[in-house]
Amino acid sequence: MMKSHIDVSTVLRQTVSQSYTNLVTRPTGAAVRTYIEQQIRCVDNCTVAVIDFSHVAMMDFSCADEIVAKLVLQGDERCPTLVFSGLSESHIEAIDAVLERHGLALVSHEADSSTYIAAVMH
Repeated sequence: MMKSHIDVSTVLRQTVSQSYTNLVTRPTGAAVRTYIEQQIRCVDNCTVAVIDFSHVAMMDFSCADEIVAKLVLQGDERCPTLVFSGLSESHIEAIDAVLERHGLALVSHEADSSTYIAAVMH
């Protein structure tokens, strides 16, 4: 199993601002998602991509939609399993709202519900 670990706060700093720790605005979310997609494509035989939000202070609904919902909806046969980890209560609130709007669900993996495994369920 080939695993790719993507630290979203590092992606945010590289794509938007060196000192920014908040995921806000749709253009920010789109830039971060595009970078994540490129990172996933660079890993040969990737079976799991861990997308780590541990160091992201805040994520609004538009970024949850641009990053999480669109990654799940688009999928990538090169890396079929997405794991979203390090989620805070506020991250989960935003993610839950956009997933519900799209008719999607993610499976909770850990007892503390900070990790979700992407599974498209309509």
